[in-house]
Amino acid sequence: MQNFTTKESQNQEKFHLLRNTIFNQITKEDLPLVDLKVSVVSDIYANDVIKDCKSTSTLHSDKMSFLDSIFWNDNTFEFLRKKYQKNIIPIINYGSGIYITEENRKSFNLDYMQNFSKMFSERDNSEIYYFPRSKNSKKLPNLNGNFQRIVINFGRYEREDLVLIETISSVGNKITRISKTYRYENNKWLKIECLKIVNSSKVKC
Repeated sequence: MQNFTTKESQNQEKFHLLRNTIFNQITKEDLPLVDLKVSVVSDIYANDVIKDCKSTSTLHSDKMSFLDSIFWNDNTFEFLRKKYQKNIIPIINYGSGIYITEENRKSFNLDYMQNFSKMFSERDNSEIYYFPRSKNSKKLPNLNGNFQRIVINFGRYEREDLVLIETISSVGNKITRISKTYRYENNKWLKIECLKIVNSSKVKC
């Protein structure tokens, strides 16, 4: 783990380039709603959610968490807010997504989130982390009904230099999922695969 973190800590420019590449290919039209959920935890260790799990090694999950912490920082959130002008809500990528509060931030060791802006949801009286769409905005995020989210999964990064990007939106009766796979080659992130699923219809994109 120490060797991995030392090596990847020196790749800040690589992850900066990844951010610019993927978000420059996701337009405002792809994200019609005001609130945007983003998965800042891409790989939960099984023991976090399965009580009687027999696995004991957390190395893979620890590595993914470290990559998440490099990619999802204050600068990335500010970049998204300015680009899309939306409420940016960090979530844990499990099921339909777990909202991040002060309590589970500590339990999942999300120390890199301690500087994130905090506001309150009046809808359910629970404290959640999110970046408001503008510094002067008082509009709170809508935690129910339609949603859209972006998931960046580093699960294949260590072995194959691949990153999976998913954009998922549910508006009315229409659910759209776009999955893109990027590979790092010759100092560039190249999109090598793209699949779009609208409800149950699949097409390559």
